[in-house]
Amino acid sequence: MKYSDAHVALWEAHVTIDRLIWIAGALTDIESSDLAQFWEDTDFDRVPPELKVDTHEAWDNSVFAEHLSDSGIFGLLANVSTPIPRKNGDGTCSIGTWSSRYTHWIYAETLEELRTKAIAWAGAARKEGGEAKAA
Repeated sequence: MKYSDAHVALWEAHVTIDRLIWIAGALTDIESSDLAQFWEDTDFDRVPPELKVDTHEAWDNSVFAEHLSDSGIFGLLANVSTPIPRKNGDGTCSIGTWSSRYTHWIYAETLEELRTKAIAWAGAARKEGGEAKAA
């Protein structure tokens, strides 16, 4: 898949990738990487299931990095967002503004998988409105 194709698909689905971490690259210097900041700052219930461990607090960055490496987790970790729908006067909904949005962390092995997961999540988040967390 070309990057331009992914861009068009995400744009048409009203999805942005706000943060993208290539885990394989981040593992080379875990202490100063965005991956370490993700691990330290993200609520455990928002960690993608592919990255989960038994407990969040007991693991420091180096142990988390070892877990990812031993588990063969080297793909893409992305924080994606989509506007929260707004209700129109006639009871229908339309895409809202980017100032009020849902966000979600997704893990994927490839750009194509990331695009597919992000678009599916955004559609479900806008439709259901309850599971995604507003930024």
